[in-house]
Amino acid sequence: MDAAGYGHFRVWKDRAYLMKLALVPFLIKLASIVAVMAMEYQEDYLKQGLVMLPSLCAMGWMLAQYTRTLLLNERWPTTMTHMTFMMRQGSIDKKKAMGFIMWRARGILASILVYVFFGLVSSVLVYLMSTMLVVPVVGDGQQAEISQAAADASLSPLLSLLTLVAGVGLMIGAFWSFRLVWLYIPFAVLYPLRDYLYQVRGFMSSLRYIVLFFCCMAPASFVMMMVVRLIFTILGGGDTATIDGNDVTPMNIQIARFLTIGLQSFTEILIALIWTAGFAWAMRGFLPRAKDTFNDFPSMSIKK
Repeated sequence: MDAAGYGHFRVWKDRAYLMKLALVPFLIKLASIVAVMAMEYQEDYLKQGLVMLPSLCAMGWMLAQYTRTLLLNERWPTTMTHMTFMMRQGSIDKKKAMGFIMWRARGILASILVYVFFGLVSSVLVYLMSTMLVVPVVGDGQQAEISQAAADASLSPLLSLLTLVAGVGLMIGAFWSFRLVWLYIPFAVLYPLRDYLYQVRGFMSSLRYIVLFFCCMAPASFVMMMVVRLIFTILGGGDTATIDGNDVTPMNIQIARFLTIGLQSFTEILIALIWTAGFAWAMRGFLPRAKDTFNDFPSMSIKK
């Protein structure tokens, strides 16, 4: 709860800085979602992931910059501007300055690549799950009836056992792998993968991360759903109207959908920033960080 509270507190505190940092990623994300809907890729998750690739790159860049702000007090683009000015004035060694710039660039690039990789992996996993859960349909659109007894009889006991074991193994693997989703945070400061895995060893780490993830996501998601419902209530209902024999979406519904897309883009970016701050707080004990970072938020835990 400390970590989730810090995530919300820090994003609110940095709201002016984050509005500038998130402007371009927001516009790219909005354009990507509009493109997905225009090309009707809502159900084609592989193509949807490719269309959203520019958005993933922009989001990865934003979160990498904010991670370094949280851990190292670097504020984009002030740090680089100040460094360039000091190099020109000769008040700092150029080799050290260039070494710092390259180290910073490597961290940001590594964080972006990790974030994009897991974004594409999630698209592939959603696609595989959607194909596995497809129910065959027959002529008039009704679901085909498949006899459960016949299906059970066609499977041997050994095959059923293997299927069960594989399913349980996949669930355990997914549960353990949840900690890997947040690798973009340690990679932003070039923290070694082996050391990170050692620090978050054990299944309780995944459980804590899952709880923290939902604590960071739930408030903003709930508010977004309420606002979307309010938008459609104000602008009116009805999906289509018939004009000259053609189904046409009314203007009020088009406006409501566009506002919903914009709100969805804003909320996803907001949640990503919140959980980045929250998970950075949770990792503050072992990640390299500047002095006096994370000291701006009082602990919510009850001290005995």
